[in-house]
Amino acid sequence: MEQPKRTKEQIKADLKAAGYGNQGAWVVGILLIAALVFGIGFYFRYKDIRKGDSLEYVKGTVIKSYTTSTKIGRRTNNDHHIVVRYRPKGSDKDYTASVDDTWNFLGKELRVYYKKDIPEDGYVARVDWLTGKYIPDGKNYDVPVAITGILLLCALYLFIDSVRAKSRAKKGTLKIKKPVPGEPVYADPNLHEMARMANHKRSWAGAWFGFGMLYALFMAMGISWVVISLKNPAKDGSFLIPGIIVLLIAQGCPLTIFLTARRLSVRKRNFIKAFMADEFTAVYTDRKNAAKKLWKYVKRFMESEPIESKYRLEYQRYWVEKYKDHLERFR
Repeated sequence: MEQPKRTKEQIKADLKAAGYGNQGAWVVGILLIAALVFGIGFYFRYKDIRKGDSLEYVKGTVIKSYTTSTKIGRRTNNDHHIVVRYRPKGSDKDYTASVDDTWNFLGKELRVYYKKDIPEDGYVARVDWLTGKYIPDGKNYDVPVAITGILLLCALYLFIDSVRAKSRAKKGTLKIKKPVPGEPVYADPNLHEMARMANHKRSWAGAWFGFGMLYALFMAMGISWVVISLKNPAKDGSFLIPGIIVLLIAQGCPLTIFLTARRLSVRKRNFIKAFMADEFTAVYTDRKNAAKKLWKYVKRFMESEPIESKYRLEYQRYWVEKYKDHLERFR
């Protein structure tokens, strides 16, 4: 017998119950961030392209190539540098321009841009693979493009996952995370207890402190890169785009703190409401304080649970039975 066609309400309810209710919003959000990162990167790329329109240029020759090493912890970073010799038009004097974070053969000819009245202030340019125009060499123009590519892949994965989930929901085969009415049943309670003992205790306060420290680190790093780049754009201009990107990423830390704190507050409010609405808890004369006390015990219990726990930070009569000794004084 053919299965009856499912309604839109049933499909939507299944998707929400399975955790796909906000999948579309995540996809749109990631796409917007990707567009923002790419747009900022392309703006600075185009700005540097237009910079050469008002300058003179000649062919220069690579006369020196060397490598510098920077040790960060146990890791050593090797950076390649070149020195290019060029002679401005109508001049009988040679000048040099150096480029960091790049590599070329000795003797190779590269285009050098310079100001007509300040011929010694020149920079080496290369052909941009994205626009086909000349841009300053040694700048990290491809970092925003790489970040945009990663974000687009993430959005594509979430979109495909959402489409597959919707297809299964239409067929009625989508696996739904149903709430457990009472105490979750584990195949081996001893293994579950061992997992709790071995698990690292988590707390939102610790996570918020970590996000705060990460925010301070990213902000300090981003601001320092931007300031260094603006003070010496000819030499350190390549730090500007990564600095702005780091500053944008840093804003995710306070946003995460706000959203998680709000979500925890909503869970606590719903827990207390469900406790006070349950006739089973009518034996407590001070029900609100009893609910708050029970919330603390349940929250502490959940902090030691494994990530894939069958327990939920939601009100259930099981919690009242488990911690009834601690609630006696509220009767």
